[in-house]
Amino acid sequence: MREQDLLNNAFSASQLKQVKEIYHIDELLLEKQKIQDMNCRIGFILLGVCLLLMLLFYLRIKRT
Repeated sequence: MREQDLLNNAFSASQLKQVKEIYHIDELLLEKQKIQDMNCRIGFILLGVCLLLMLLFYLRIKRT
């Protein structure tokens, strides 16, 4: 019985370690996704600003 308890504890510790590792990997993947989302958002904002500036310059040139 004692050997079974030791085996169960060792197995539980191993499972707990694996779960913690998986959880940590999930946290890292989530952080990576957040960074990618932020980069996309910044890219779209820069693209929008460039398009707006191009439109303003076009309208200014067209008026003169």
